[in-house]
Amino acid sequence: MLIDGQPSDSIDACDRGLHYGDGLFETIAVKAAGPLLWPEHMARLAEGCRRLRLSVPDPDVLFQEAV
Repeated sequence: MLIDGQPSDSIDACDRGLHYGDGLFETIAVKAAGPLLWPEHMARLAEGCRRLRLSVPDPDVLFQEAV
């Protein structure tokens, strides 16, 4: 999983997102060829992050996670 855009296997018990639900959840379809409609997904994710005043995760890290 990604925590603040960084790969992690745990989350700090004092994390604000854990306490208050700050965060953004997105889904994307993935087929054998990889993530579908990747540019549209990233644009939607970036807009959601902008609205919530969250930093946008690294697209390359997200792409590798999706693959």
